[in-house]
Amino acid sequence: MKQGQHDEQRAHGCKVIDGIYIGALKSPAEVAQAFSGRNEVHPGVTRRWTLCGEVDQMMFETLHACGHPEQRNERLSVFGGESGVRYAVITHQAGSFQHRYLAPLFEPKVVAFVKAVAHGDALGYLLGGEGAQAAVWQSDFGIREFLPLMSMCTDTPKGLEAERVVEEFFESVLELKDPGRIPSLDGTRVRLASVSAIAPELLIKEINEWRGFQRVVSK
Repeated sequence: MKQGQHDEQRAHGCKVIDGIYIGALKSPAEVAQAFSGRNEVHPGVTRRWTLCGEVDQMMFETLHACGHPEQRNERLSVFGGESGVRYAVITHQAGSFQHRYLAPLFEPKVVAFVKAVAHGDALGYLLGGEGAQAAVWQSDFGIREFLPLMSMCTDTPKGLEAERVVEEFFESVLELKDPGRIPSLDGTRVRLASVSAIAPELLIKEINEWRGFQRVVSK
């Protein structure tokens, strides 16, 4: 599989509402397993961390027609919530449309990913269109962009703080769907934005454990 080639491979996305999808972060080992036995896959694809996302099929076809994906048309942003945790956002743009990957910098797998890329591992993307096809391409980001992120990573919040951060996470996803939230990458006015958000799985587990503890204490 060559850079930017469209392939019959799911992006592992799950639609929440229009324009918002549950994304995924795959380690090089997980990517290699997903593509095992496929001789046409370029070796570089299976040696990099991969952010997986999705857009609706019409938008996917539009992006394909526009020649997306395009290298060097990406932006890394960081924003924080009132709780003090931070989120990394990687944005791609084609015309007046932006797709945004949201990664919480307190989720252990995301933290491991940041450290790995900051020390030289490669980063790639897989973007699907609510169907079998997906675009796969490599990022230009590396050590220079990811090294500063290491100091912004935090441990997973616990207890009541975890519940507050989960609420904040969903608010952040909704906020990020606003076309004006991220400036244009090429001067073209952004009219539509889609978000693929990596769910804070360990944080949700912490909440479930905390609630169980609270039920035991209250008896």
